[in-house]
Amino acid sequence: NLPASMGVSGARDVWHCATGTQTGLIPPPPPTPAPATIFHSFRRDRWLTFSELAVMLPELASSGFDAVQIGPAQESPDSPGWYHRYQPKNYSVISGLGTQDELRTLCDTAQRHGIMVIADLVFNHMLVVAQRAEWAEATTAADAGDTAALDALQQRLEAQVGPAFDRWDFQWPWFAMDGAAWDDDRR
Repeated sequence: NLPASMGVSGARDVWHCATGTQTGLIPPPPPTPAPATIFHSFRRDRWLTFSELAVMLPELASSGFDAVQIGPAQESPDSPGWYHRYQPKNYSVISGLGTQDELRTLCDTAQRHGIMVIADLVFNHMLVVAQRAEWAEATTAADAGDTAALDALQQRLEAQVGPAFDRWDFQWPWFAMDGAAWDDDRR
């Protein structure tokens, strides 16, 4: 936000990460009222797809829902477990619950029915490529001079998240986040 002394109260200068460009000032959006009744699109053991949810919107609107919460849209491991949606592989690819076009269709349809779409986003972690014990053992060996196991784990990581990310996009050395480590400066 820019200071009001610049004559544009609440306006923002927008930076586009993908293109590395900056646009001019845009006015702040009007306040959006908080939803009163949210439909959570998780059912039993899976998230509803964007297309399944889009078909349900007229009924949801007539039932009084004014918002739907969708599952994490980013590319995640191909697995039936609902929790895999919380193990992102690539933040820039929409996959697993539908395509980018299906997400747009869902959002457009929701807007026509007066329904807000709330997205569940995951930016604080990524997919699991090894269990904690394997990372700990590889790190201990690397500290003693044998980096083979750690290199293999880092290659496994790169194979899963590349080309968008590589091993150097992650924190090294690896450490277990136990107890106070959950709240220290390294997290």
